[in-house]
Amino acid sequence: MKKMMITSMLPLTTCLITCCSLSAEAQGVLLTAGDTVSIEFNGFDGCHPFDGGIASSARVLFGDNMLDPGESLRLEMFANTVNDPAFATQVFSPGSSVPFVQISGPVSGWLDNQGLVRVTMLSGSVDVFGAHFFVDQTSQYCDAVVAVPEPSVAMVIALASVVGAVAFSFRRIRGPNPHRAQALSGSNDNSS
Repeated sequence: MKKMMITSMLPLTTCLITCCSLSAEAQGVLLTAGDTVSIEFNGFDGCHPFDGGIASSARVLFGDNMLDPGESLRLEMFANTVNDPAFATQVFSPGSSVPFVQISGPVSGWLDNQGLVRVTMLSGSVDVFGAHFFVDQTSQYCDAVVAVPEPSVAMVIALASVVGAVAFSFRRIRGPNPHRAQALSGSNDNSS
């Protein structure tokens, strides 16, 4: 019986490994009117010499479905959580298709090397791929790129299959539940 279980689990395990390796990178999130997504960063990827202004900024990047004319979204910057007041807010309604939008706020918003932006789709739809966060200080800027993850359909199906197979195998090894069978037969005797 154990040999049969191992043999039946082999194709399932192979399928799971294949599905996981096919969708290991972020795919973006499609937002339609009324949808919201928050993108958070915690630390920077690096810092670089810079002779520019002093500000915090975020560039939200779009996938194939860019922000087009007639569509609009609101972008808000937060120091810690979306429960805090936004320290910068801007609405974008472009005259031509754009692959990203950028908002700037005071440098004091993200001096602790963490924060977030909230993207709210007001009209139309857009594919949010990720965000590029910047903190520009007097002589350098620090930045971080954050991808927006979305589980792929193959990954969800693979995980559901594994859970189902494990439950089925566990039940098969244990056999039928004698308490359940007894309860069912006892309830039938009482109804006669």
